[in-house]
Amino acid sequence: MNRNFKKYNTTQYSIEDLIKLRAYYLWQESSEYHEAEYYWHKAKNQIEIEKSLDIYQWYSPPILERLTIFSALIGLILYFLEAEQRREQFVLENWRGIAEASEMTQVLQKPAALSTSEIIRNNLERLNQESPSIAQVINITGGWQSFNNMLARKKQYYSNKKNQCEKKLEIPFFPPRWPRENLSELGLPEGVKLDGVVLCNADLGQAVLKNVKFNLAKLAGANLFEAELNNTELVGSDLRESSLVSADLTGANLTGADLTKADLTGANLTGANLTGAKLDEIENNNLTRSQIKLACNWDQAFYIYEQVSNTWKLNETINQLYIEQIKQDKTSDPQEPANCSKWN
Repeated sequence: MNRNFKKYNTTQYSIEDLIKLRAYYLWQESSEYHEAEYYWHKAKNQIEIEKSLDIYQWYSPPILERLTIFSALIGLILYFLEAEQRREQFVLENWRGIAEASEMTQVLQKPAALSTSEIIRNNLERLNQESPSIAQVINITGGWQSFNNMLARKKQYYSNKKNQCEKKLEIPFFPPRWPRENLSELGLPEGVKLDGVVLCNADLGQAVLKNVKFNLAKLAGANLFEAELNNTELVGSDLRESSLVSADLTGANLTGADLTKADLTGANLTGANLTGAKLDEIENNNLTRSQIKLACNWDQAFYIYEQVSNTWKLNETINQLYIEQIKQDKTSDPQEPANCSKWN
């Protein structure tokens, strides 16, 4: 009886219809004669028992389905609640990787090997990324930002297509993302090879980066306030719109580096190599003529550009005249010229 009865989809019937159907099967399978009321009451009792056990789906989804939905909801809630903890673990692991690689380099007492340099580079890039985060939609972790930080503005982001930092409009909370980690006061062992590292808009204020190899590095928009960049290799690096205020660039190699719109207020350029470096008119870089003349090969750098078909190109003639004008200003000549022998 039950086998035949269960083949019907009970969700298509009302409870009264199910009682009638069950009563019919009970009467059909009975070997004894009873009044119709007998089969009706017997069927009703069976149906009520089965309903209380949730055997059929006329009242609510099966227990297993409800448990599945409930588990999914609990998992989603935990995902949001544990978002900050996962982020903290992610940050901690990356800082631990940098510390262990740096310690290994110092123990070996030699310039950082390629493997340790690669570890440091990868961890720094991950810490500087604005990782997507659904949890940031409801701002579980950070509290509301100040009004100024919530305003849409343009910032430097890395473009895979162009392989360079590119200025894009930043809209707060869209897409939701974790902010870049603060890399200020970072200290790296000398000789670390971070050539081509992508650190657009990174906060490296007061970082100790002496003798680090940053050739072709993507550092546009980076904060390098009071950073120690003594003898650092920055050949061909992208430093557009970066802040190098009071940075120590003594003996740094800035050959071919792009410093357009960079702020060099109070920066120490003594002995730095500016061969082929791209700057603006020195006043626009907040440089003085005395500062620029402390650098090596400053007269081989580029300062004057003109717009041609929506692109800026060097105007060699005016650039040379500008350099000659600076040279003729003897009042800005340093008392002790920098030693540039290593660049010759």
